[in-house]
Amino acid sequence: MKASTIVIIFLWVFAAPLIVLMTKNYLQRKKEGTLSGNSIPVSAAAGFIGNFCDALGIGSFAVITPILRFSKNIDDRVLPGTLNAGCAVAVAIQGTVWMSDIGIETKTLVATLVCSIIGGFIGAFLVTRLDRNKVRIVMGCAFVVVAFIMLSKQLGFFPNVGGEANGFHGAKLVVFAGLMGLFAALMNAGIGMYAPAMALCALMGLNLGYAFPLAAGGCCAMMPTAGIRSIQADAIDVKVAMWMFLGSIPGTLIAALIVKSMPLTLLTWLVIFVLLYTSFSLVHAACTGKKDGDNN
Repeated sequence: MKASTIVIIFLWVFAAPLIVLMTKNYLQRKKEGTLSGNSIPVSAAAGFIGNFCDALGIGSFAVITPILRFSKNIDDRVLPGTLNAGCAVAVAIQGTVWMSDIGIETKTLVATLVCSIIGGFIGAFLVTRLDRNKVRIVMGCAFVVVAFIMLSKQLGFFPNVGGEANGFHGAKLVVFAGLMGLFAALMNAGIGMYAPAMALCALMGLNLGYAFPLAAGGCCAMMPTAGIRSIQADAIDVKVAMWMFLGSIPGTLIAALIVKSMPLTLLTWLVIFVLLYTSFSLVHAACTGKKDGDNN
């Protein structure tokens, strides 16, 4: 079986149970009248815009978080779980649309995906146990890291030349897969996986063409895992996540199939500044103990 086929199957094997569980939870809460009062149009727009940007290479969390927080459309405590559940299917769609045959060794691919599952579950387990202010601090610090990575890429400091290796063995495989698992865990705090994966591939001599399939597979292993854990731990706004998910579908397809590419320099700089402001806003809200209705 081709490696690309393995990844695509992997994407949907993990995405499908999340869709079922999230839909079931949404309908049950709607019947009970326990859905949040947050805005459906804002949630859908956040999913559309964020995943449109993600499919073009900017990232979804960095765009969606400011939209949800500035519109006061999310409880910060459930922000990580909501982001993961709401964006998981968009990653599966991206992988399905763009995945071509890849020559990465099956052992490296499988080890990376397994570690991503483990990392995603551990990260979700830890983050869902945090209170609101701790979530704010963790995500605020994470967004500084994301902004730094994006800034490094804008200034040309980001690694953009890989090697010719198509896989690893022995200790090198353990290190690579372990770090990819760590990146998956950190996604629960809002750090996207593609940029760190590309840097790791470059530093360890792996062909950079494998960064996307590895990151896509890792994301779709981690995000549904985190989303399911968040639903079970009641650490998700299922109404926001559900409408983000629905909005993400056209956003991803339009970007991937119609727009495909566009100049992103100015938009990326804007996202960097917004990320830094959002980081400050999150940490400031944690330090002052603001309620969610006053968190901006």
